[in-house]
Amino acid sequence: MRFIDSIVPAGVQETMCIQVAAEDSLYVTDHFLVTHNTLNDAFIILDEAQNTTPEQMKMFLTRLGFGSKIVVTGDITQVDLPGGTTSGLRVVRDILRGVDDVHFSQLGSADVVRHRLVSNIVDAYAKWDAERESGQGVHAVPDRTAHGGRAGRRR
Repeated sequence: MRFIDSIVPAGVQETMCIQVAAEDSLYVTDHFLVTHNTLNDAFIILDEAQNTTPEQMKMFLTRLGFGSKIVVTGDITQVDLPGGTTSGLRVVRDILRGVDDVHFSQLGSADVVRHRLVSNIVDAYAKWDAERESGQGVHAVPDRTAHGGRAGRRR
């Protein structure tokens, strides 16, 4: 098992090193993305992946080592990236289409595990988006379905 013993800033650069109870270290960017490592024998979760860029998504996914599994979750209808920045979660499905052992699950309003009104809210937004998309001048969120979008996580 690997544990974080301490966090030591490595200067004023855009990266810092988190020293772990192992010979190697995990290098993390200013946005806390793991670089320069292969993660063997690990179960790795990337949550809120809608807020990664395509380059950050590639960097994360290519850390996969032997005996490991990666789960990526996110909701492309809730992207918090700066205006005009493409979500890595939005494009990864097209990029990895047809790659063996890569699977995608799309959750909708029926999968909501919060207050029952959240399902109704998700459906209301999807309906509103669909009405706007049908020609009322305001464009819907791309790739959103009538069941709450391409949610990759439970709401």
